[in-house]
Amino acid sequence: MVKDGQAQAVLVVPPDSDTMRLQSIASFQKILERSTGTRLPEVSTLQEAAQYEGRIVFGPSAITEGLGFGDVTLQPEEFKLKTSNGDLIILAEDRVLGSDKPMNIWTDIRSEEARVTQWALGYLLDRHLGVRFLWPGELGTVVPPHENSSLPEMDVTWQQPLVRRSFNVIEANDANIEWLNYHQFAGKRTDYRFRHSFRKGADNGPWQKTHPHLLAKNPEGIPSVYRNKPAFFKLCLTEPETSSEIVRLWREAGAPDFWDVTPNDGNGFCTCDNCRAIDKEYGNLELSKENIWKRNGDAQFTERYVWFWNQLLEKMRSVNADVQVGIYLYGATRDAPVHQKLHPGVVGEMVSGWDFSRWKQWQAAGIDGVGLRPNWLYMSAAGPHLPLNQAGDYLAKARDNGMLTISLDCFHEYWADQGPYYYLLTRMVARPEMTKDEVIAEYVAAFGAAAPAMREYLNYWSDYSKEVAWNIPAGGKLSQDPNGMYEKLSLEKFGEVMHPLQGHWKMMPHIYTPKKLSDADAILVKGQSMTDDPDTIERLEYFRDGLRLVVQINAYLRSGIKPYPDDKLQELKIFHQKMKAKYDYWNSKDLFFLAYWGMSGKDVDVVGM
Repeated sequence: MVKDGQAQAVLVVPPDSDTMRLQSIASFQKILERSTGTRLPEVSTLQEAAQYEGRIVFGPSAITEGLGFGDVTLQPEEFKLKTSNGDLIILAEDRVLGSDKPMNIWTDIRSEEARVTQWALGYLLDRHLGVRFLWPGELGTVVPPHENSSLPEMDVTWQQPLVRRSFNVIEANDANIEWLNYHQFAGKRTDYRFRHSFRKGADNGPWQKTHPHLLAKNPEGIPSVYRNKPAFFKLCLTEPETSSEIVRLWREAGAPDFWDVTPNDGNGFCTCDNCRAIDKEYGNLELSKENIWKRNGDAQFTERYVWFWNQLLEKMRSVNADVQVGIYLYGATRDAPVHQKLHPGVVGEMVSGWDFSRWKQWQAAGIDGVGLRPNWLYMSAAGPHLPLNQAGDYLAKARDNGMLTISLDCFHEYWADQGPYYYLLTRMVARPEMTKDEVIAEYVAAFGAAAPAMREYLNYWSDYSKEVAWNIPAGGKLSQDPNGMYEKLSLEKFGEVMHPLQGHWKMMPHIYTPKKLSDADAILVKGQSMTDDPDTIERLEYFRDGLRLVVQINAYLRSGIKPYPDDKLQELKIFHQKMKAKYDYWNSKDLFFLAYWGMSGKDVDVVGM
């Protein structure tokens, strides 16, 4: 491609190329120029490319058809790299959705698009130029210098193994969408879309408005919404009309091959005699009505729901023999059934902790397939939480045991505190042949002469994450270790083991103490002294500012006791303004989540969760 800093190849870009392909090529050119000092010329015809030694030709197009690639069929989300007579042919079809309007506050539609051309060019940058995408933006992109750059003979066909990969992206921008696609962590080729499906805009609609008589019955026998939270209502599963209405809605939608039936979040499960009889008959479970309604003690109602899902599938498969119903393996349906087997046609996404046995138990119960949809990234709030060993080991087991999908909630973008964690999770998806240890070693190596300090820094927080043992949000508070630091301190400071979603924020000042942060900062300072490379020094400074962010948040929270001080909130906002001016990418969502969890006013509609 490049020799002695001079372009030796040309890019042949068909004139009818869509915007997504052109954006991918522009990104590739920018990175290639950083590496070699030059960009490759771009032409739109083979005749214009005749003077160059090599041609990189994009398709499918009339040009690639003329070169003998007209009979090549691409599978969805597949690309091909093929050298032929001195040319490199790149065949890739992007999935363009045509709108950048957010689907909701959690998911920007651009995170659903698969930029397969970028995946193909990323394959070249990764494997042949050694480029590493640590976090979005130029500073987070590590580009080794190459005065000369050539590509070997190749014949590569690649399709991302997972049929759906997604982050819940709150605020999409060019930089983070580009980063996600260099890690192939966007897009889908399946109808699978798991969610709490009885809310507005989901598969089954807002039944609390349209079918209030089918709501779960409270201990007084009245169809009700738990704590009057409209997004958290449940249904009476033993009312015959409940399953009939779901089937009617599904048939009205065209009887598609996938229909999500995940119950809504929260508590408030039906306490009627018929539902309790199902609990006893199929699950050997006898709980008081109050205990069922409030779901005390992390009660599990999987057997009740398996009975219901099996009823649904009998009706639905009489219409469409291929239909599958989707569920979250989460909350009150987290544990696999013991007394029943699932009928064929159930697929689910696992929302759990680090215990992989649940995955195997669901497979043994007859589930068609399992995806991974953890809430791990809510743990520690915005602190430097790096459970690299636990997460990496779990993800490796999931890959080896038929993982269908991965969906991470949520894209908090705490890059300066949790960036290595994001890198591990996405890199193990983009490069499924890589082990956890290989990905961590790769990340560390990107810091050059300061790599030993970065290794020490990652180990420092990884060990501390295990010591703290944050409880896990998985439809309740799933304990890692009752004797861990989080649970003991939470009891000591607040009189209870707090739920992760707000509790981890309130506990930040107690977990991330000045001494703990100072010792971590000293490791980064040592790393800066180990290198004279200005980019590496600035990357380490980025992490130091991540620690400073934690100091600012701690000062605001003041141990989580309301009312929160407005002057400290303003200081936190000013800190973010300074970081946005200092770095080419800083998009931390701590202010968003402080508002979302009701800790800095009412700026966010929490019903939209």
